Amino acid sequence: MAAWHDDWDDELVGDEGPQECDLAGDSDDYATVACPHCGAEISELAEQCPHCGDWITPGGRPRRSPWFVLLAILVLVSFFWWLLR
Repeated sequence: MAAWHDDWDDELVGDEGPQECDLAGDSDDYATVACPHCGAEISELAEQCPHCGDWITPGGRPRRSPWFVLLAILVLVSFFWWLLR
């Protein structure tokens, strides 16, 4: 059986050890923010709230309600209908 050897070049890897940023506290803990929909505390890296299931929109702004969009369309249609009468 052949003897095991590694292919690492010790000059490239070096023995510098961990960097200063690796030793600075709890680097695995991420900041939390409030979900814009339900207000629960979630990770700032979350794409979807684990509590309410809503997707987190970029910029933290909540989505518009479908009722708001429908109302806006009805107002616009009514306005144009009134203009063309």
